[in-house]
Amino acid sequence: FLIVPQACLKGTKKFLHSEIAVPKITRNVDLIVVAQGIWEAVRAHDCHDPNSNFTTIQDDVIALLAVLSKSTRVVWRTSGFDAREGYKAHTLSMNRRAMDAIDYFDLPNFTYVDWGGAILPRCFGKDRISGDIKPHHGFEPRLVLIQMITNVVHQQHLACHNS
Repeated sequence: FLIVPQACLKGTKKFLHSEIAVPKITRNVDLIVVAQGIWEAVRAHDCHDPNSNFTTIQDDVIALLAVLSKSTRVVWRTSGFDAREGYKAHTLSMNRRAMDAIDYFDLPNFTYVDWGGAILPRCFGKDRISGDIKPHHGFEPRLVLIQMITNVVHQQHLACHNS
């Protein structure tokens, strides 16, 4: 499997464009996990593309993934939340937009795990499971992510073999 290692979706978009044109890294991959990161909310200035806006980039990345999903399973991971509640609404909005767009495509090999939604109760205040810096989460939420992705892959495997 492949986890696209980009902090911002503009980097993911560039990577996907090159892979669709001439597959190198994704050629022998059976699962791609794209993790929309918290940096889109917390450090939007670092993720800014002067030629586009966030929603257009997110739509483009999801459309490119839909193309890749014809030959490869794709799982989108929603973003977790920064410890500061001021970013909560924006993060919820970008997560919801992504899930709605993926639902719209309705492709058998393209799905998402709502990791952000799953860990939301443990993201703020005294209940937060903190990581090394405010936007990062600790060990337990990362285990939840692994379990969620494993479950999706297992369900896809069962659906493929039961049809």
